[in-house]
Amino acid sequence: MIGEFITLFWLLSVPEFLSNDLFLVSTALLALIWASTALLQVPCHNRLLNSFELTVHRKLVLTNWVRTVAWSLRGVALILMSQ
Repeated sequence: MIGEFITLFWLLSVPEFLSNDLFLVSTALLALIWASTALLQVPCHNRLLNSFELTVHRKLVLTNWVRTVAWSLRGVALILMSQ
Protein backbone atom coordinates (compact mmCIF):
# COMPACT_ATOMS: atom_id res chain seq x y z
CA MET A 1 0.00 0.00 0.00
CA ILE A 2 2.85 2.38 0.76
CA GLY A 3 4.40 1.64 -2.63
CA GLU A 4 1.10 2.44 -4.32
CA PHE A 5 0.87 5.69 -2.38
CA ILE A 6 4.40 6.77 -3.37
CA THR A 7 3.81 5.78 -6.99
CA LEU A 8 0.55 7.74 -7.04
CA PHE A 9 2.29 10.94 -6.00
CA TRP A 10 5.04 10.36 -8.54
CA LEU A 11 2.43 9.84 -11.30
CA LEU A 12 0.58 12.99 -10.22
CA SER A 13 3.65 14.92 -11.39
CA VAL A 14 3.25 13.54 -14.94
CA PRO A 15 0.83 15.86 -16.81
CA GLU A 16 -0.53 13.29 -19.27
CA PHE A 17 -1.81 11.12 -16.41
CA LEU A 18 -3.82 13.97 -14.92
CA SER A 19 -6.03 14.15 -18.00
CA ASN A 20 -6.50 10.36 -18.21
CA ASP A 21 -9.94 9.31 -16.93
CA LEU A 22 -8.72 5.82 -16.04
CA PHE A 23 -5.94 7.33 -13.93
CA LEU A 24 -8.48 9.43 -12.08
CA VAL A 25 -10.68 6.36 -11.52
CA SER A 26 -7.71 4.37 -10.23
CA THR A 27 -6.80 7.26 -7.91
CA ALA A 28 -10.35 7.37 -6.52
CA LEU A 29 -10.24 3.59 -5.99
CA LEU A 30 -6.95 3.92 -4.13
CA ALA A 31 -8.51 6.58 -1.90
CA LEU A 32 -11.41 4.20 -1.22
CA ILE A 33 -8.94 1.42 -0.35
CA TRP A 34 -7.06 3.62 2.10
CA ALA A 35 -10.26 4.93 3.68
CA SER A 36 -11.67 1.43 4.05
CA THR A 37 -8.43 0.24 5.61
CA ALA A 38 -8.27 3.12 8.09
CA LEU A 39 -11.95 3.29 8.98
CA LEU A 40 -13.06 -0.35 8.80
CA GLN A 41 -10.24 -2.89 8.82
CA VAL A 42 -7.79 -1.31 11.29
CA PRO A 43 -10.41 -0.88 14.05
CA CYS A 44 -11.49 -4.51 13.59
CA HIS A 45 -7.89 -5.73 13.74
CA ASN A 46 -7.30 -3.66 16.87
CA ARG A 47 -10.34 -5.17 18.59
CA LEU A 48 -9.29 -8.68 17.58
CA LEU A 49 -5.83 -8.10 19.08
CA ASN A 50 -7.44 -7.99 22.52
CA SER A 51 -9.70 -11.00 22.13
CA PHE A 52 -11.49 -12.95 19.44
CA GLU A 53 -15.02 -11.74 18.79
CA LEU A 54 -17.00 -13.57 16.16
CA THR A 55 -19.03 -10.49 15.16
CA VAL A 56 -15.89 -8.39 14.72
CA HIS A 57 -14.25 -11.16 12.71
CA ARG A 58 -17.29 -11.38 10.44
CA LYS A 59 -17.30 -7.61 9.99
CA LEU A 60 -13.60 -7.70 9.09
CA VAL A 61 -14.10 -10.41 6.48
CA LEU A 62 -17.22 -8.76 5.04
CA THR A 63 -15.77 -5.26 4.85
CA ASN A 64 -12.54 -6.55 3.33
CA TRP A 65 -14.55 -7.20 0.16
CA VAL A 66 -14.60 -3.42 -0.34
CA ARG A 67 -10.82 -3.47 -0.71
CA THR A 68 -10.79 -6.67 -2.75
CA VAL A 69 -13.22 -5.29 -5.32
CA ALA A 70 -11.55 -1.85 -5.38
CA TRP A 71 -8.07 -3.35 -5.89
CA SER A 72 -9.38 -5.62 -8.64
CA LEU A 73 -11.05 -2.72 -10.46
CA ARG A 74 -7.97 -0.59 -9.97
CA GLY A 75 -5.83 -3.31 -11.50
CA VAL A 76 -8.10 -3.45 -14.54
CA ALA A 77 -7.98 0.34 -14.88
CA LEU A 78 -4.17 0.36 -14.70
CA ILE A 79 -3.91 -2.44 -17.28
CA LEU A 80 -6.24 -0.59 -19.64
CA MET A 81 -4.30 2.60 -19.05
CA SER A 82 -1.05 0.98 -20.09
CA GLN A 83 -2.40 -0.10 -23.49
